[in-house]
Amino acid sequence: MSRPVPASLADQRAGALRRFNRFYTRHIGALNEGLLQSPFSLTEARLLYELAQRKQPTATELSDALGLDPGYLFDKDADLSRLYDRITLGQEQDPGPLIRDRFGARYVFSDNLHHDFFDQARSSGWFDIVYEDKDCTIMYIRDEKRVENPLGEPGDE
Repeated sequence: MSRPVPASLADQRAGALRRFNRFYTRHIGALNEGLLQSPFSLTEARLLYELAQRKQPTATELSDALGLDPGYLFDKDADLSRLYDRITLGQEQDPGPLIRDRFGARYVFSDNLHHDFFDQARSSGWFDIVYEDKDCTIMYIRDEKRVENPLGEPGDE
């Protein structure tokens, strides 16, 4: 009969295994290859499949279904993970350039439940809404911040 492993040792072993798996899949390029000669990686194709098969899935449900590690970003870059948290909680005044430059994204997909982030993004002048329905909003991050001119009409800097 085996003895239970102390939590801290189990956490260390799990972390080491996750780091190895990430290194190895990155090294062999397993997650970067287009699935069936498509422009989508295996993870992207799996995500699209899950989105098509489920009725209004949550991010947690999708993460669980795909086996995505919620601690991956924190393990890889703790500062970037904390920045992500501040952005999604609406604590960053100008989230557009941060998302674009630090995360390399041009679009933001958000459920409509993250009111603090959504309000901050909308008022920042960095986003154009390209799609919106009752459940989600997709926003494009502008190259330049939109500002209101003295007449109250939107304009560009």
